[in-house]
Amino acid sequence: MAEPALPVPPGTFPPHNFPVAFADGVLSIANSPANVKFYLFRFEPEFAGGGKTQMQPFVQVVMPMDNFAATFAFFEAAVQRFISQGYLTQARLEEHRKVSAQIAWKT
Repeated sequence: MAEPALPVPPGTFPPHNFPVAFADGVLSIANSPANVKFYLFRFEPEFAGGGKTQMQPFVQVVMPMDNFAATFAFFEAAVQRFISQGYLTQARLEEHRKVSAQIAWKT
């Protein structure tokens, strides 16, 4: 069965009040057989400007498992493009993979 076409947004550019979410990373991830849920976070500085920061989760994303896999493939292709453009190196990507490989996943 074909996926329904997405509606075309009005206008050429997003409106001035289009939501923007700046994230420094993913704080955690959990799943069921059907869905994946993860929290985006950013490092927030203290109001007083004393130089301290804390990880602050700010949005929960929930996706169907298959759509999460499709998104992973999309990002994987984008990372390869960023490497070919020189914005990211293969060595840096391998450093990130080594860190992720150390995660003690609970089943």
